[in-house]
Amino acid sequence: MTDHALRLERISKSFGAIRANRDVTLSIEPGAIHGVVGENGAGKTTLMRIAYGFYQPDAGRVLIDDVAVDLTSPRVALALGVGMVHQHSLLVDSMTVTENILLADARPLLASRQAAQRIRRLSDETGLILDPNDRVRELSVADRQRLEILKALYYGARILILDEPTAVLTPQEARLLFDHLRTFAAQDRTIVIITHKLPEVLAVTTRVSVMRAGELVYEADTAMTDEATLARAMVGRSVNLRLERPPARAAVSADAAVLSVAGLTVDDDRAVARVRGVDLDVFAGEIVAIAAVEGNGQRQLAEAITGLRGTTAGRVTMFGEDITRQSPRQRRQRGMRHVVEDRLERGINPDATLTENVIAGRHHQPPFARGWLMDLAASKRFAAGLIDRFGIAAPGPTTRVGTLSGGNMQKVVIARELSDGAKLVIAAQPTQGVDVGATEFIRNQLVRLRADGAAILLISSELSEIVDLADRVYVMFGGEIVGEVVGSDIEEERLGRLMLGGARLPLPQHESNTQATPHV
Repeated sequence: MTDHALRLERISKSFGAIRANRDVTLSIEPGAIHGVVGENGAGKTTLMRIAYGFYQPDAGRVLIDDVAVDLTSPRVALALGVGMVHQHSLLVDSMTVTENILLADARPLLASRQAAQRIRRLSDETGLILDPNDRVRELSVADRQRLEILKALYYGARILILDEPTAVLTPQEARLLFDHLRTFAAQDRTIVIITHKLPEVLAVTTRVSVMRAGELVYEADTAMTDEATLARAMVGRSVNLRLERPPARAAVSADAAVLSVAGLTVDDDRAVARVRGVDLDVFAGEIVAIAAVEGNGQRQLAEAITGLRGTTAGRVTMFGEDITRQSPRQRRQRGMRHVVEDRLERGINPDATLTENVIAGRHHQPPFARGWLMDLAASKRFAAGLIDRFGIAAPGPTTRVGTLSGGNMQKVVIARELSDGAKLVIAAQPTQGVDVGATEFIRNQLVRLRADGAAILLISSELSEIVDLADRVYVMFGGEIVGEVVGSDIEEERLGRLMLGGARLPLPQHESNTQATPHV
């Protein structure tokens, strides 16, 4: 038996002036479940993509089973037993489970019947139960995760790299995934998990490595470390992992709502109703969360509230005035801000500068414009102030945003949306894929706005985030509100059951000028 299933020796990798990895040596034992953690931009994903053949190192070498290999592509890596499940799904919705798996084959679809039989056997053997004939669009988020893993195993992966595997899973789904990973490890497979969820690192891994600024700064057997030590190693300082906030002081009355949604029905791009008759209220000085597994209408709900998507029924009001037909700009002028779910799709322009991104939406107003002309000096000064205030790791205001790490891209979005005059914030997945230090910062910004009297609607798949932040929680399933949970009753197990279609809870009527009370 070899000493190392995977070993990366003195790996360095740069992208232009950005040094992603600096002389990193990382060893992973056979049968281990090894966690690799670090801040956004720490270099952990780059390092693992080198192990998968997606990138080639500028210096250093990769060894599989203690033998040096030349990983010129992911196909070569997979042939040598290394598979990777990426954070963002690479599946084709219109295809079946079998067709998606065969897309990686040099002879696609030539033997689909035999492949389906093999997939069914592998599904049964691993516990990753899937029907080879199901269309991907019909699969749950957890099933899509299983399919990505099954695809890697189908092609013989003995070393499986998972990038943020539980980003959109409920606690119950995450625990089931961990059970599968433990089974794989017991079968002499080796698992590498890239994640920012430190409790999960402690729950499932056998060893953990921490990266910071492109370097390996800490390693330990998981049983010999703790969450605070890992967080401190990640960011180079102590991190407050438990958010402290005063009780909400929201005036809970039907006529005091900053945001009211009544009977809202919203279609998706295929004219299928994804939001069905939703009613909700958000009051000044409170954080209200929407908890839902991905694909249950929460994205369409946020887009309808912010004016990015039309509605087929119902209405949206802000401070009692109907804004259902108003444009996103008109809503912004009223004090609505929107932290979008997908920063790359709608949150930033990666080809534009940091300055251009943070003034977007107000570029036509003073002090950024004088009549028809842009005031570039004022715009750059404003951007420089936000870089400092929001801790954005960027060389300066003229930096192209597409060159930043994912976490710093998210900070650009947060800086733009939370830096001025927010009365109502629709925050969709504000910390998804963001490291522990940035998560602490973003959550504190939301709590500060709450204390200042803003109303916040938080849409998050991170149940720990909802538990830490929310004063009230609406749970969505199948496009409908299936329960509302308040105060001390907000806990992960209860929310997870509702998110998976558990029994509905009665929805209370808010009494005028009274504090919200638990009702479940």
